[in-house]
Amino acid sequence: MASGFFAVNSLAFRYIGTNIRSVLVCIFISSCGIWYYLSGKVYYDFPFTVFSFSIVIYILLKVYFSATDKPALVYLFGMACGFMLSWKPYNIFILSGLFSFLVCDEKLKTRFLNSLLNPLRLLTAVFLFALGYALGNYSFFYSVEKTVLGISAYPAQSDFMTFLFERDGKIWDHVNSLGYTFSNINILSLFIVIIIIPLVTKRYLCLVLNSINFSLFYIYISYFSPGYPWHGFCYSLSVLLGLISACQKNESLGAMREKVLTCLLAGSAAVQVVVTFLYYVPQQAYWIEQDDQTYNTLRQKSFEIYENVQNVAGKLQGSISVSCDFNRFITYENEGKNKLIPAYQSDNPQAWEKLEREKFSSGDAVYRIRIVPSGMLYMGNIYSIDMSGYSQISQTAYSGYSIYIYKKI
Repeated sequence: MASGFFAVNSLAFRYIGTNIRSVLVCIFISSCGIWYYLSGKVYYDFPFTVFSFSIVIYILLKVYFSATDKPALVYLFGMACGFMLSWKPYNIFILSGLFSFLVCDEKLKTRFLNSLLNPLRLLTAVFLFALGYALGNYSFFYSVEKTVLGISAYPAQSDFMTFLFERDGKIWDHVNSLGYTFSNINILSLFIVIIIIPLVTKRYLCLVLNSINFSLFYIYISYFSPGYPWHGFCYSLSVLLGLISACQKNESLGAMREKVLTCLLAGSAAVQVVVTFLYYVPQQAYWIEQDDQTYNTLRQKSFEIYENVQNVAGKLQGSISVSCDFNRFITYENEGKNKLIPAYQSDNPQAWEKLEREKFSSGDAVYRIRIVPSGMLYMGNIYSIDMSGYSQISQTAYSGYSIYIYKKI
């Protein structure tokens, strides 16, 4: 993560120049929520994406500041882009941001065209891009079908406004989730960066490309994404590239436009700092604290929970299932094989297995025993979990958790 953080800031300073404009841009970059996602599945891919992105940026800077055209650097750039894309399909938003950055800069555009207009050089660049992608997605070499299935993922869609502004989302393997305006870039700052600033700096091509990228992002979230906050991270990186491009030094701006630009950058950076460091990061820290407390409570009270569930199950005549509103698991070794079990079963997994065999699959009636840790009540939507088709027949509170019993209608 640090490599990408410093690479993007380095690009801003070297490309814009050492002035108040680049300082404000770097403050904005540094205060975006994408760098401060503190827990969850994102650790599987985004840091690797950002590290690959940092390599791409340093090659791009080398191309920009070289005294002459160097096709070898262009080839390396293509290969690094392919490697970066291999981590996740939505990394294509970074490529769209890089494309916009190149097209909006005459010097870079000329150098890349000079290196790629030759058909042989173009084929070489395409081959190296594909090679970089294959190296990152090496399963292509031994399991093409599974790789294709992994890339295509699964069908999903989400409401775009919910994705932008959600404050109480709950994701199966995360503590919680916040909308794009909190976890990525504040929506007011986003509007200033992709629309207003290019107008002020007369970077009209940048404005058009920003609009196209946002439209593509809208389509992706609305029709191909479950609405996870990290699905916006790569688009946010493309926004940062667009901001750096729009703020390139321009002698023809005039004093008034320079002042307006400075005010816009200062305002958007201030909003971003407030949202990220006074709300987003503290909120995540609180969630993680509650998460750890809940995990410890479930493990400490594992035997007590078992006894209470056993007593409840003994009074019910029918098929019974147990669920817990907390999704952290531990590894349990059973007969030489590792098995994932919920935290509340951690100290007596054999007893739970026996209980499930004896009590949980008999009778016509269907019951659901739901364990709700007290520490999870900080989640605003904890009671919005879909229990349609069931009626609640009891609720018992214990120290650190409650047990709800539902019967299928």
